[in-house]
Amino acid sequence: MTKAQEAEAATTALVIPWNGDDYVVDPGAVTLDALEAFENERVITGMRLILGDEQYERYKTANPLASDLLGFLKLVLGTVQGN
Repeated sequence: MTKAQEAEAATTALVIPWNGDDYVVDPGAVTLDALEAFENERVITGMRLILGDEQYERYKTANPLASDLLGFLKLVLGTVQGN
């Protein structure tokens, strides 16, 4: 990543607080693969692609329930969509 790309990511990335932890999402860096995963109802794959492996594993180690996933995804997708 170039210095310009790093600077842009630092200004566009958003912090999502969840369950006592913060997750950083850069809406400008969401890939077509992530969007296709959601379109194909591969929700966990889409979430992992948006969060990245490290943040996804951190989320997963909190032992979330399936019902927790919906609330978290609403925050993540709202952030990505600019809501």
